[in-house]
Amino acid sequence: GWRQLFLESTPLIAVLLAGSLWLPDSPRWIASRGDDDNATRTKAKDALIRIREAKSDVDMVKVDEELESIFAAAAVKDASTAAPLMKLFDKKYARPLYLGLSVVLFQQFTGQPSVLYYATQTFEAAGWSVEDAANVSVILGVWKLFMTAIAVAKVDSLGRRPLLLGGVSVITASLLALAALNSPGEAQTVAQAQASVACIFLYVGAYQLSFGPIAWLLVGEVFPSKVRSAAVGAATLSNFGSNFLVSLFLPSVQEQVGLRGTYL
Repeated sequence: GWRQLFLESTPLIAVLLAGSLWLPDSPRWIASRGDDDNATRTKAKDALIRIREAKSDVDMVKVDEELESIFAAAAVKDASTAAPLMKLFDKKYARPLYLGLSVVLFQQFTGQPSVLYYATQTFEAAGWSVEDAANVSVILGVWKLFMTAIAVAKVDSLGRRPLLLGGVSVITASLLALAALNSPGEAQTVAQAQASVACIFLYVGAYQLSFGPIAWLLVGEVFPSKVRSAAVGAATLSNFGSNFLVSLFLPSVQEQVGLRGTYL
């Protein structure tokens, strides 16, 4: 019934996206489109107050500081003749660019998105029926959502680096376990199949605590304001480009080196 699902979900998505009509313009966009006068600053400040939900005097001080940096960056950008994209390749941005592009590339090369693409086939190979495999895939999606919510709740208290490094460690251990449980040319026992599914859930959960949300947080945080838009755009392009390559070559890799080799 995919046609029915599509026809029912599309209008709902449109209604949800309509909420963006009530969002304020970006303060950076306001600063870049107008002169540095009182009217423009007031408009940008009002938008920034809404975005930051500033209420206390301390919040307002932070808003004023951020507003100054936004207009300073806009002034520098106006005075520059080089395109923002070309500025990304300045030597002073080499390290942020390396970090930003690396995390989104590794996000895809972990193979986690492909695990979801082929989840039903994986569960079928582990001995589940087609219907049961589809149901487990739905549960996997709910598990992914749940672990993402934990990451959102804990990322500021635990920190980006500990979550990222801890998640990568669990991802690696899960992949090694999956490789060990999938011997080439041998049918899995029931216990091995169940252990494989547990490892996949552990793998996906660790990804959602680390690379899933934190990669995009880092991309938004490591770049200075003056090149942030171009940098985030380049990172997004790299992300979906690598996603395309992984999706394109994964079936061939599985065919050539087998499931164990793919996990390794």
